[in-house]
Amino acid sequence: MKQLIKNAWLLTFDENWKEYKNGHVYLEEDKIVDVGDSLERVSKYDKLAEKVIDAKGRWLLPGMVNAHTHMFQTFQRGLADDKPLRQWLFEEIYPFCEIMEEEDFYLSALVGCLENLKNGSTSGRMSIE
Repeated sequence: MKQLIKNAWLLTFDENWKEYKNGHVYLEEDKIVDVGDSLERVSKYDKLAEKVIDAKGRWLLPGMVNAHTHMFQTFQRGLADDKPLRQWLFEEIYPFCEIMEEEDFYLSALVGCLENLKNGSTSGRMSIE
């Protein structure tokens, strides 16, 4: 499918940190064919695209990579977070993990995956200890 996303504030995160205040991305199938802010090219792609998304007033940026996560701990978020690290781990987190069952870990990780997807993470590394 040929798609055009236009009128976006486009952040590329390339080596020059290039941004386009009125940018476009043109895709064919799963490949990015063109990125920029040329009105001439947008006009051309408008005619070729099977799907056009007007992203006016929105940002468009690459997906994020979650490089460190403990998805099995989503159910423990906020639990005694006022304690020092060692006390928090040994008095709260480890005992909580001891009573969790296999399905609890699965559901907690599933919630973590959904949160990552909803917030723009395209990949990540899951740590189960």
